[in-house]
Amino acid sequence: MSSRAEREEDPTCGDVRLSLSDRPDGVGVDLSVPGGELRLEDVPAEQVHFFPGLRSTAGTTGTVAESSTPVTLHMALIDTLARVLGARLTMEQAPVQGYRISVLLPDRQPVADTPALAAE
Repeated sequence: MSSRAEREEDPTCGDVRLSLSDRPDGVGVDLSVPGGELRLEDVPAEQVHFFPGLRSTAGTTGTVAESSTPVTLHMALIDTLARVLGARLTMEQAPVQGYRISVLLPDRQPVADTPALAAE
């Protein structure tokens, strides 16, 4: 597999970039949103540790949001899927630069063929 990248416009935050790449220990899936900014309300409480100092929409900082946005569900689903697949999930955000979500899908051994059952 070679590296592949796609770019899409999101009217709320500009460019959204998705890339797939072969890595020595698996397949990398990277999502980046240059210039995008996640707010406290966007991130589930279990993922706040990835983003120290998140600001709420009201402009305050904290660790627990009093409300959520549709992005919150997306973030929770990404985390759950990564756990189920045994993948390594990392997320980061830098002021002005945007945020990035990376999932490393570990190499898997091929699944052995299952013998066909004979119909009687």
